[in-house]
Amino acid sequence: MSLIPRPDPEAPERRIAIGLFLATCASVFAVRALQWDAGAGRGLFDALVFTFVLIGILLAHELGHYITARVYGFRLSLPLFLPIPVWIGTLGAIIDVREYPRSRGGLVAMGAAGPLAGFAVVVMVAAVAMARGLDPVGADEPFVLSTPLLFRALGWWTGEGTQISTGDPLAFAAWIGCLVTAINLLPFGQLDGGHAFSALWPERASTAAWVVTGGLLALALWWPWWMVWAIALQVLGARQPMKVRNGAQPPTPLERRLGLLLIPVFVLCFTAMPIR
Repeated sequence: MSLIPRPDPEAPERRIAIGLFLATCASVFAVRALQWDAGAGRGLFDALVFTFVLIGILLAHELGHYITARVYGFRLSLPLFLPIPVWIGTLGAIIDVREYPRSRGGLVAMGAAGPLAGFAVVVMVAAVAMARGLDPVGADEPFVLSTPLLFRALGWWTGEGTQISTGDPLAFAAWIGCLVTAINLLPFGQLDGGHAFSALWPERASTAAWVVTGGLLALALWWPWWMVWAIALQVLGARQPMKVRNGAQPPTPLERRLGLLLIPVFVLCFTAMPIR
């Protein structure tokens, strides 16, 4: 008796996810290769290093969410990377929630796993960049990058300077990883920090969203892009936290500690005025 293979319902989604991932890799590489023009092939090599490291940070973040959701028994889509042919070549990635977490513990674990996984890669990359010595900041740099506390701590450990150049592929990729991690950890609705906060303190989640909005508007006095981000979060309707199927079951002590671990990660990554 011959068996007729059943069609795989997830195959089209996998093809789309892989296609977007490859397109994002190509977009990041092309953008950086055009911006780095050091001659003798160094621009292409630096673009390749930058692409590998930045995509590695973003992929670790998204897989942290995806794998944790599978462990806790609820479904997410595959991460869909978003290519864009400007600045760094990507808008990051998005994941569609196919099934709400069963408990608040699952929500805090899922929300925390992505930033923690991405941050682990950021720390390794930043440590390597600091150990080999940061590239000097050129006189023609398009903007000046503020130094996150993570780099300052590593600089104290290595005795090296901490001013980051946009032309340094390792350090700049780690800097972007810090910025993305810090923004994601704001305790606001559908952001990763919002998932963890609403799972730990559901009765205060709405208040936290408004406090974050007010804080971003205040910071916009020094860096106007915070106002853009605050407005975008409100317009996109991301203020409401994710639902859980059993909201009465509190997180375990281990899950609570996992959520609280996001606080020092945020402190190490956040800068009030990222670009000066």
